[in-house]
Amino acid sequence: EDAENIFDGISYGKGSSIMKQLNFYITEEKFREGIKNYFAKFPYQNTQLDDLIGTLDEACEGVDLVKWSDSWIKTSGFNIIAPVLEVSDEGDSKIVKFELHQSLSQHGENELRSQNIQVCFFDEDFNMEVIEEPVTVLAQQVTPLPQFVGRPAPTALYLNYKGWGYGDFLIDD
Repeated sequence: EDAENIFDGISYGKGSSIMKQLNFYITEEKFREGIKNYFAKFPYQNTQLDDLIGTLDEACEGVDLVKWSDSWIKTSGFNIIAPVLEVSDEGDSKIVKFELHQSLSQHGENELRSQNIQVCFFDEDFNMEVIEEPVTVLAQQVTPLPQFVGRPAPTALYLNYKGWGYGDFLIDD
């Protein structure tokens, strides 16, 4: 019974994260359109995962949700994502390099996954600056983020702000 409860907690936690990630990944507008089409296409019916993914995929040009589903839903485990930030030594402290390093957890049949996350920077007074543009973590070990080069260096940063991503997001040094 304890094993079932643990499994249910993990499954529902990942399932919830996957739905949030999917909404963020394809945009809320396309997610709503796809869900609306899904319920119109399958009223009062039992369906399979492929029905949901296929209907959402129809609403999203240029996004391969079947591949996304295979990676996110049909494999176990999670990724570990760490920020690597290099800052200039000059007085005005600017970002000179910003990367996300992704590795595999020791559990599950892991693979490196692509996902969108939201990043939040904190200044020296710990005022928050939420970066509205999603940051895409690529399905590879290192994701360069050149769009942040030249910005004022944050005192701290928060990967996966608002919890759209799924994984172990490490805190910066």
